Amino acid sequence: MTARESPHCTVTLCPIAELENRDNDAIVDVIGVCKSVEDVSRITTKASREVSKRALSLIDTTGKVVTVTLWGEEAEKFDGSEQPVVAIKGARVSDFGGRSISASFSSTVMVNPDIPEAFRLRTWYDEDGFALNSQSLTSSWSASSGMKINWKTLSDVKNENMGHGEKADYFSCVATLLFTRKDTCLYRACPSADCKKKVIDQQNGMYRCEKCNREFPNFKYRFLLSANLADFGDNQWVTCFEETAEVLLGHTAETLGELKDTDETAFDEVFQKANFTMHIFKNRVKLETYNDESRVKVTVIEVQPLDHREYSRRLLRDIHVFLQPDNRASLTEAAEGGRLDSGAPAGRSVWLKGTTLIYVGSGPPATPSIISTISCRLPAMLCEESDRRTCWSPVELTSTCVFQLNIIIIIIIIIIIITIIIIMYSLL
Repeated sequence: MTARESPHCTVTLCPIAELENRDNDAIVDVIGVCKSVEDVSRITTKASREVSKRALSLIDTTGKVVTVTLWGEEAEKFDGSEQPVVAIKGARVSDFGGRSISASFSSTVMVNPDIPEAFRLRTWYDEDGFALNSQSLTSSWSASSGMKINWKTLSDVKNENMGHGEKADYFSCVATLLFTRKDTCLYRACPSADCKKKVIDQQNGMYRCEKCNREFPNFKYRFLLSANLADFGDNQWVTCFEETAEVLLGHTAETLGELKDTDETAFDEVFQKANFTMHIFKNRVKLETYNDESRVKVTVIEVQPLDHREYSRRLLRDIHVFLQPDNRASLTEAAEGGRLDSGAPAGRSVWLKGTTLIYVGSGPPATPSIISTISCRLPAMLCEESDRRTCWSPVELTSTCVFQLNIIIIIIIIIIIITIIIIMYSLL
């Protein structure tokens, strides 16, 4: 560890890899390049105070990545779009989800500090570090919600009878927003800060809240959004409250309420723009009974943007595990292009264009082949989003997978030959 004087304070830097050896709640100084950053989210503390938080991933020359949580004003103003070097003095180590650190309100966060370590780290990352096959000290947890990610498809909710136990089940899914019930998305709520109950219009300019037992001259619009989500296998009606509805629609309840009252066309456009957008949804599912009728209720508790590149890599890893249940073949992920090389390569590649499997061979095809109709069900490829329809992406396969694909191709060719013979015979 080294100690350096920055323009703001003295820091004694701890390499990220050494965090594994630090005790829980230990106070450390760390520095790293901001490899990725999440959007700001807001939580309500036990003292009923709303606090902003943001999670980011730091990497240093040890090749290790750790999740850092920023709070309050630091979370609000932090800009990670250009992958800056971030130094944090007085961060607290946590064993939550492996190893993570939190910049408390007493910590000092410095972006691109004027210290030698920052310059060396910047040079290393720009030249070699960005392509490093890094390893995270923090497991696959949602840093903003504090839940372990339980990936499911929408059909799993029904097939696995999720939510039928004594406690609610939680799951995450990648889905498309198909439809929202805009007519009932808002309700007039009590304007009191600690009350969200619906008010009753007294028809005299006053609005009554039965919970508070008071009448108010005004009300506050709140979200109660019913939306239909869909993935490749099923669809599901879900309920979105204040924070999640704001993310989906891009407007606060107050703003949308004003549009509903003053500009119906603009109000409709908000929902049209939101339709057919893909997100990561984190949900709570529970069997509830109302008026002697039981039904499964799914509530969205968090909405995150979909990183198509990372999502495709996860799908490819899942495919590899499915094809190799004994996990004998090792799988390493190249940093550029998202190419996956098997530990037992068969010397052939599957080439993907857009979301369709079109060719099996040793190089990119000149024209789409006969198996262009076979869908890989990969909703996004490993190329840039702007060029996803034209990008060729190779994925090395094991010999087992190639054998299976060859069988499919042979069967298709046999079917075509038989069809041609039948047609020729009928013409004769």
